[in-house]
Amino acid sequence: MKKTALKDLVSKHGELSRVARGLNIQPSAVQKAVNSGRDITIIEYKNGKMVGSEARPFPFKSR
Repeated sequence: MKKTALKDLVSKHGELSRVARGLNIQPSAVQKAVNSGRDITIIEYKNGKMVGSEARPFPFKSR
């Protein structure tokens, strides 16, 4: 198990589509999350599975 920030994972793999496939989401969703600066950590398992989690203040107030 390895934890990596989403923006670092995209930089490491060099393409949005591979990260998006691992998370089972569209590449545009990955791009939007990276561009917005969201604090998302991706956990990569040895079997190739990826799971994302986001750290947010509580209570969260939207803009």
